[in-house]
Amino acid sequence: MDYLVKPREHQFSKLRRKVEQAARQYSHSIDIESVDFYTGFQSLKHPAIVEASSRNKINISVDPEKEWEEEIGEEILSTLLEIEFIEKTEYNTINFVWQEILKDVYTTARKKQVQNMEARREDGGIVEELNIVDELSEPIMECEELLYRNTGLIGEKLVSEMLEEYGIEELPGLKMSEVKETVKQVYN
Repeated sequence: MDYLVKPREHQFSKLRRKVEQAARQYSHSIDIESVDFYTGFQSLKHPAIVEASSRNKINISVDPEKEWEEEIGEEILSTLLEIEFIEKTEYNTINFVWQEILKDVYTTARKKQVQNMEARREDGGIVEELNIVDELSEPIMECEELLYRNTGLIGEKLVSEMLEEYGIEELPGLKMSEVKETVKQVYN
C-alpha cells in the first residue's frame, strides 16, 4: 500500500512561524492581556479560517492545498482586534446587529491605526437591498443573512463618520442609539 500523510512537517513549522511572526508584530499594538493560538490543517472552502473561540483563545485552520500564507497575518490581526473590542465592552458576546456593526467599525479603525492604512468606504450596494436602520436592534442570530454577511462592509463605510464624532477608545462604550444615529446619517 502506498500512502501519504499530509500536512508534512515543514508545513506545520511554516504555520507556527507565521503565527508567531504575526503575534510578535502586533503584540505591542493590541490591548489584550494574553492569547493562545491553536492551529490545525483541514480541507476548507477558503485558504484559512481564523476565529476567536473565547477571550483568550484563537483557532487557526488552514488548507494545506491552498495558498494561505499571504492572508494569515491579516486574519490574525482582525481576530485580535475583535477580542480587544469585546474586552472593552460591557457585554461579553455580540448579540445584536448594531453590536456586530460597531465591532466592525472598531476593528477597521484600529487596523487603520495599527497598519496606517486607509479605510475602504464601499458597501457593495447593500443599502439598496436592506433597511439597515430597522435591522439594528435585531438579534444577530435572527437578522437577514445578507445583512450578517455584510456587517464588515457596513462598518467600513461608517468608520470615518463615527471617528469624526467619537474617538477609537470611545467606540466600545457606544449604545445602540448612537450607532443608529450614524447609520441614519450615512444611509439616508
